[in-house]
Amino acid sequence: MNFIIGLYKFILNMIMYTMLNNHKYCRILFYVIALACFTSCAIPDQSLHPESNVSLVPYIESLGEYTVRKERVSRVVDGDTIKLRNGERVRYLDIDTPETVHPSKPVECYGPDSADHNNKLVNGKVVYLYVGANGKDKYGRTLAYVFSGNSFVNGELVSEGFATARSYGQPGELFEELLGFQEKARLLGKGLWRECK
Repeated sequence: MNFIIGLYKFILNMIMYTMLNNHKYCRILFYVIALACFTSCAIPDQSLHPESNVSLVPYIESLGEYTVRKERVSRVVDGDTIKLRNGERVRYLDIDTPETVHPSKPVECYGPDSADHNNKLVNGKVVYLYVGANGKDKYGRTLAYVFSGNSFVNGELVSEGFATARSYGQPGELFEELLGFQEKARLLGKGLWRECK
């Protein structure tokens, strides 16, 4: 914030100087610097988004038949379930993470790690939900592929070993890709593939 205030003061001083001294080249230089500064300020801070090796671009193209919605996450329930600001619960399509909050099951190996990673990816953020024809599970939760920033969240969780690919008998459009991520994570011994037997 102090940087922006300082930049603002610098720009005002440059305006006053160029107006008082009527230096044509100073004025041109000032406009070039001001444009560069404002352009760089407009670039989003990539440090706010966790790095992902599962970019969203190639996957969105294959989801043409899915309904897309923009929502804000209010709370992460566990590794594969979130609650939206509107109160709706969303279960990530085609993946499964170890249990942490199931009423009749104990906390499973790597469950807290999966929930923590999911929290880093989406908590409090705007996400895009891609909902297919089978839009709800047996608990009434919306089933969706979730995208946040430049990350395919379902794919990120599987590729980093925080989740496994699982279709529950109704695979979505990206299930095969998720199986590929799972195989790579297993071969590399990532996450639950290393920690849980």
